[in-house]
Amino acid sequence: MSSSGGGTSEILVVMEKHYWEKESGKAIKDYLGQFQYGLNQEEPIFKLINIPEASLNDIYKKHRNLLWVDINKSKAEKFELKKNVWSQPQSIFKFSAPSEEAFIRLFQDNKESVMEGYKESERERINSAFKPSVKIEHAHKMNKLFGFNLAVPKSFYWAIEDENFLWLRKETKDFSQAIVVYTKLYTDTADLNKESLIAFRDSSLKKHIQGTEINSYMGTETTVTPQTKKIVFKEMYAIEMRGFWRQYGGGFMGGPFLSYSFVDENTGRLISIEGYVQYPNENKRDLLLQLEAILHTFKFAEEESKE
Repeated sequence: MSSSGGGTSEILVVMEKHYWEKESGKAIKDYLGQFQYGLNQEEPIFKLINIPEASLNDIYKKHRNLLWVDINKSKAEKFELKKNVWSQPQSIFKFSAPSEEAFIRLFQDNKESVMEGYKESERERINSAFKPSVKIEHAHKMNKLFGFNLAVPKSFYWAIEDENFLWLRKETKDFSQAIVVYTKLYTDTADLNKESLIAFRDSSLKKHIQGTEINSYMGTETTVTPQTKKIVFKEMYAIEMRGFWRQYGGGFMGGPFLSYSFVDENTGRLISIEGYVQYPNENKRDLLLQLEAILHTFKFAEEESKE
């Protein structure tokens, strides 16, 4: 089977144009095409490209992410996911509905599954591309420090470490990316509320990540409130946080960050793993998505040994 194609975070929507331009198309655009929270520039979560079914030729059939919508062709409502039909990897979400109203209702009922399915598809694509360049030494050292690891490419270097903190950096002439891990003993559920997580983040970063000016340091931007939501991360209850970081104490550095915080029940620790980007005046969605994909490679050491 041939390899799939398509741009980063791109979805090919197979849907007749007159529906694409009506309320049914608007429902798709408003949800899948919404701007990603926590980016300096307005960038959609997914880029949506519409074609009618008659244009679905062999080239389009190889697209990695397809959303196929059939309206008024079936009396029954149906929502299904098909994997690797014409290429690999490939995710095809298909909706069949007897009317536009029925489709909109069906889409609203299943849109979160569609969003997460396409996000997972993008993360898998990125990690597949990174796999040949993953540095095994990073994983071994991380296992020794924390009892878990991430599949981090060799383009990231080991910057700072102690028993509760790790900073991995990638520096190019244009942009910076970083992975940060910070842990502490878990006390109670209050540790996972937004205010506590921000305070934990800021105390960890202030202590370890110094800025470009004397006495400057990294912290959370407070003029734009970070967004948190409850998720399932690696079969664990977790809090996802998206927001902006900035340099305090002088200088004008800043950018977006994404973190996942959860409790390791075996050790009683609160764990936060984070990715952040600096790329002044440029789009940052794809760079942050790369870090998101790396964070989703999280594995406890015992899981690694079983594999």
